[in-house]
Amino acid sequence: MKQDAVIVGQDELAVERFMDDTRHMIIFDVLDDHSPIGSAGERIRLFLTDKAYSRALAAQKCGYIRIKKHAAIIEGHILPDRKKNGGTDNQKLRRKTIMDLKKANYLKASLTGLFRSGADDDHTPDEMEELLDGIDFSALLQAFHSLWQHVYEYQIESGSAKGFEYRGLELLPRNAVLLYTDEGCSFFDVATHERAYELWMLPDASFVVLSLVRTVVGDDEIVMEYRSIKAGNWRETEMDIDFLDLSDDLEELCDAVRAQDLPLYEL
Repeated sequence: MKQDAVIVGQDELAVERFMDDTRHMIIFDVLDDHSPIGSAGERIRLFLTDKAYSRALAAQKCGYIRIKKHAAIIEGHILPDRKKNGGTDNQKLRRKTIMDLKKANYLKASLTGLFRSGADDDHTPDEMEELLDGIDFSALLQAFHSLWQHVYEYQIESGSAKGFEYRGLELLPRNAVLLYTDEGCSFFDVATHERAYELWMLPDASFVVLSLVRTVVGDDEIVMEYRSIKAGNWRETEMDIDFLDLSDDLEELCDAVRAQDLPLYEL
């Protein structure tokens, strides 16, 4: 099997990656047509539960498949196994993803894929991609380095003099940039209750969709936010992205860098 063999099966943003009981990702070569999945000669990626991974190990023991790569899945994030040379896989992963994102072309490719995914009956993928024509990706990369932030499952902020602030566990293992919010329902009473979908970009230029429930008491006296991971592909949710608005927001970030309204980093 050649190293550049085409990988079939589930793609890296498959909904299975973000399921609560998913614990493993494997890429394997099918060696025998009697394999429980795939045909001989195929290279396949799957996201698996502990039980399904045990079955994959059994298939490998029987000679049906050969597992080429394994990674742990934690809340939808891919953490490759420690390499035999003693390298620290999590540290190497973080360094690699940050280095990858430093390349403006890599950022451009990721956002281009996002915009092309917004094609519909009225707009072709090429027309959606044209919305990015005015984007300076080097400037946008600088802007993103100013916007990385921690994302928490639950947090409280208060504008009251006697208020308090509280943050729960981090929802994402790394900082992220909020790209877009699709505002949903709002209910007004003593407090305002809002529901929305948020599109975040991770340091490896991949995307994740979060569900947000926000409660605001009074005039921002208390703001409570609850977030949970929905999917890696916005198309797999009920999220609606206005790509024209998103394109305008990205251009504004580029303009802010050019005007030196945002700090510049040595990348």
